[in-house]
Amino acid sequence: MKIKLIDPALKGSHMRHTGKEVRAIWFPRLSLPIIAALTPPEHEVSITDETVEALDLNEPVDLVGIGTMSTYIPRAYEIAETYRAKGVPVVMGGIHASLMPDEALAHADAVVVGEAENVWGKVIEDAQHGRMKGIYKSEKPVDMSRIPMPRLDLLKRDRYMTANSLQTTRGCPFSCDFCSVTEFFGNTYRFRPVEQVAAEVRQLKERFNAKFVAFVDDNIVGNRKYARELFTALIPLKIKWGSQGSLTMAKDDELLKLAMMSGCVSMFVGIESLSDETLKAANKKINKVSEYEESIRKIHDHGIMINAGFIFGFDTDDEGVFERTVRFVQKNRIALPTYHILTPLPGTKLFHKLQDQGRIFDYDWGKYNSGNAVFYPKLMTPETLQEGYFWAFHETYKISSIARRVLHPQPRLFPRLALNYGYRRIVERSPEGKVPRFSKIFNRIPEIIHSKEKITAALDHTAKGAVETSAKIMDFLRIRIRKIGTEPVFQLDLQGVLDKVSARKLWSKSRQAIRQGAKTVIINFQEVRAITPMAFKILLFRKRMIKRYKKRIQLINIDPRYAEVIRGITGFQIYHGKETH
Repeated sequence: MKIKLIDPALKGSHMRHTGKEVRAIWFPRLSLPIIAALTPPEHEVSITDETVEALDLNEPVDLVGIGTMSTYIPRAYEIAETYRAKGVPVVMGGIHASLMPDEALAHADAVVVGEAENVWGKVIEDAQHGRMKGIYKSEKPVDMSRIPMPRLDLLKRDRYMTANSLQTTRGCPFSCDFCSVTEFFGNTYRFRPVEQVAAEVRQLKERFNAKFVAFVDDNIVGNRKYARELFTALIPLKIKWGSQGSLTMAKDDELLKLAMMSGCVSMFVGIESLSDETLKAANKKINKVSEYEESIRKIHDHGIMINAGFIFGFDTDDEGVFERTVRFVQKNRIALPTYHILTPLPGTKLFHKLQDQGRIFDYDWGKYNSGNAVFYPKLMTPETLQEGYFWAFHETYKISSIARRVLHPQPRLFPRLALNYGYRRIVERSPEGKVPRFSKIFNRIPEIIHSKEKITAALDHTAKGAVETSAKIMDFLRIRIRKIGTEPVFQLDLQGVLDKVSARKLWSKSRQAIRQGAKTVIINFQEVRAITPMAFKILLFRKRMIKRYKKRIQLINIDPRYAEVIRGITGFQIYHGKETH
């Protein structure tokens, strides 16, 4: 039989790459080259990657295999229907078809669910005899030692940044709610024999004069023992390589040193969020925000460029997340940052959660490319999420930002510049976006204010009766901010001790929020442990400011024993409950 394997491309998207951009940043996926290598030699097999070449739909073939990712699935269905109309059987595989098999089967003669290596031979045999059965699924995981060398010779090799792709592991030891990798590979993490990987690298060098290899693993450092063995075996091969891994690699000095010695020059790491609360909710507990800067510094010190991924749209993300993230990227000189809109990929925990909550409003899979808002975020509108995403990209890939991030004494300056230029070309085609209206409020108001007042006595806010205390109390005030509802109403949540220093700043921040568009500012004393007499004096006796702002400032959760005193002096509205409406 004459078999054609097709990797569809994005159509009609600002994220579609030109040929020049593909040669700057792209490398091929391995699923179809591996399938081609598994095809018996009596069959003629070819591969068309639509990202780098046009598909000839008129070429006569006997069987078509199509790889599917969610964002490519509309194009995959279009291709499948064209071939089926001509009487050519079509088989689909990949993540989307595996997680949505019934949907995919409506557009194909057969669907391979999960890894294809164990069933591809049966698919070919059934197609040859005209008896394709619909769903094919392996009963056991693939033996990683039996994965053949991919047929990279079938690709248009000169049209990629590198066509020397190789895989050492499958799956990921972690289980992030938004990721489809765990769902596809069945919550397993497996790896190939190190000697087999080293032999494949040697073949790439011999056949294609490979100097750079892209390891297309989801987490090449998921098992540190294996990673150390692998990197040690790569050292004598004298290649440069890049891959994807977790920031946990920075905790292992030996692993980092071996990565550097083995030729690692770039690593994609999923930072995802600058909020521990967000990471915990997304089940990415391995990331610790307090360790980010040190981990990034250590990886940079070993000559490894970081391509960091950040996600916008989590339930804890406010309108300030875009600006905070861009400033973090610039401060830490992340060479190649990429931003993503949280996307509920079919089959993931996130998808089921948002679907159950009725928050997904767009089921056009073509938009499920991490560049489109397809659900209702919790703390902003979908439009704000979309605009902020575009703004972050444009702000990051400005010439001045590229210079700040890239022009520093690290190796491989010109490759870093070339990659940034490639991304800048893509970004320039997208809408400019805008920083959200209340970004400054979210990013300027929160603060930890350390006390400069010698605290010998204070009103204990937690003791019954608000009695005076001389017990040891915290010497700082933490101010957090959140938006209440859809109106521009902001709540300042206080934690710690309120002294004269923090009281002055609290006044200043409240006025600042109002000047920047807040309709109402709510000051929540729920977790204030103590208030010094000087703080009361500053808060309660600035009559001019009290008169000006009393209708726009509310105080909540103040001890009822002195709440009436404050109301009488200030005219502020005071609530004793935990929530305001």
